[in-house]
Amino acid sequence: MTELLPYLEHLHPPTSCVNMELARFSPYFDHPDEWGITNIRPLATYRDIYPDDSVDIARIAYSFEYDHAIHEDAALREAHRKVVAQVLRWMKSWRRHALTYSALDDALLIADARTSAWKRHLLSGHAKRIWHYLDDVHTRTALGRRFPELDECVTDALLDTWQHRRWLSKIGERLLVTVPQKTIPGRSLESVA
Repeated sequence: MTELLPYLEHLHPPTSCVNMELARFSPYFDHPDEWGITNIRPLATYRDIYPDDSVDIARIAYSFEYDHAIHEDAALREAHRKVVAQVLRWMKSWRRHALTYSALDDALLIADARTSAWKRHLLSGHAKRIWHYLDDVHTRTALGRRFPELDECVTDALLDTWQHRRWLSKIGERLLVTVPQKTIPGRSLESVA
């Protein structure tokens, strides 16, 4: 996640960052042994809501606390701390529509206002086709098979540029354009020039 978050910071941030919640009717709740979950108990706050001991909280609760070996994993706790810190920075700095693209009749217009200088970039031809293809997750190998006519060095340079600009995430072998589309119906390159 720490690798992926810089490529998502132009999107609306999450409202919180929490560990897994154990909820009634979930596969984790229904089959805890399969997942190594033990000592399932209603959240302590249920007793605050229902202080009367005659209320069977275990029967009415929806959210539960639980024990799992992963809670003792120091490396995971540190990774979670780093993700939370990144998400908090993201929540503080986020601005709506800081990075979007619009599909014009004959090109794509990328509007990037993440820095103080607003920038527009136009993509057409093969770049536009590759962009649309990478609007779903694909590997570099699949991209080469889809566009065998393109020079690999040129394609790699294009992908490197997009990744450097944080328009394209690359996690392992997976590539994905992470810029959301902003619709401009019936617009052509000439009408926005």
